Amino acid sequence: MLFSQPAVSETSTRTGSAREGVRHFPKDWPSLFALTVIGAVLRCLYLTRKSFWFDEGVSVEIARLDWYNFARILWRREGNMSLYYVLLRGWLHFGHSEFFIRSLSILPSLATIPVVYWLAGRLFDRRVGLIAATLLTFNAYHIRYAQEARSYSFFIFLGTLSSAFFIDLLQQPTRRNRIGHILASSLAVYAHLYAVLLIVAQWLSLRFLKYEGIKIPLNTKQNWRWIAILIFPALLFVGTTGAGPISWIK
Repeated sequence: MLFSQPAVSETSTRTGSAREGVRHFPKDWPSLFALTVIGAVLRCLYLTRKSFWFDEGVSVEIARLDWYNFARILWRREGNMSLYYVLLRGWLHFGHSEFFIRSLSILPSLATIPVVYWLAGRLFDRRVGLIAATLLTFNAYHIRYAQEARSYSFFIFLGTLSSAFFIDLLQQPTRRNRIGHILASSLAVYAHLYAVLLIVAQWLSLRFLKYEGIKIPLNTKQNWRWIAILIFPALLFVGTTGAGPISWIK
């Protein structure tokens, strides 16, 4: 008969193609490795051509404070990017040159390349994943902020990782994806307070999924409670200081 075959929804077709593409991901690791190497070269090139500007100098000075004053300034003024200041504090034990200090930002920038591939592959297919990873490798702004002693590359990495785990959690509600989404989302807020906007966007997207007739995994609902608990100190900082030094941004 003409209509004997069952209809396939657009959503199921898209999800099926994404899962099919994921099976072939290992084939693209040589390409991803090559892109990461190229990305490392581009991000290390002219890394010390310009000296530290004001904000970078502030980062280093905060990280060099003793623990009492370090904790005090984070709570009273510099709560934004607190994750980066903690990591930079440990990083300074191994070197003090401008090249070495800035290289801390290169690491998450490079890690974002395969994560973007993973995210785009989940949403579409492996071909789109490779295109996205390639575009990010050569993106001028991504290279620029990978060369600053600031938290922006960490923010992009953790935000992208949060989105990738979020998509994976909807498709496969496993313990790994649940914990990954909670940790990546929470750490992203401590990398930059604007990550709260990403979390809100993810939460709002689930409201639209209901209208599409897609069943939301129960674990996803529990994630928001854990994320809210973990980022509560950051929200308290915003409530008491008005977001500190970024309060001028309307």
